Amino acid sequence: MLGNEPDVVRTLEEALRARGFRVKRQYVQAAEAEPQRYVLEITSDTLVRCFGGGFRLRSLAVELIDVARNEAVYSAEASGYTEKCQPMSGSVFGDIADTLSQNWRDAPTRPAGLTL
Repeated sequence: MLGNEPDVVRTLEEALRARGFRVKRQYVQAAEAEPQRYVLEITSDTLVRCFGGGFRLRSLAVELIDVARNEAVYSAEASGYTEKCQPMSGSVFGDIADTLSQNWRDAPTRPAGLTL
């Protein structure tokens, strides 16, 4: 994973891990002998951090890049309130994680954990 706002990256990371993904940060991957095939790039602009721990996002763009093919295989954009931002909570991170989980090509390997 790679992103411009660490708190937003960490929150999406938690949503992905809850759905069985193994997530590694981009700077950690660079030191590994075996490169990862996918990078999830997150660009966000946060207006406000909510008391419950969520965010009011001006914008959020997520792009899943297949590094071997140098090609974006998934992209999404969102704005507004995220989870844990009462009373206006949305489901931004959960929706992105659910979509990735439902459309992952390597679904049979899922119990062992998928790596982004």
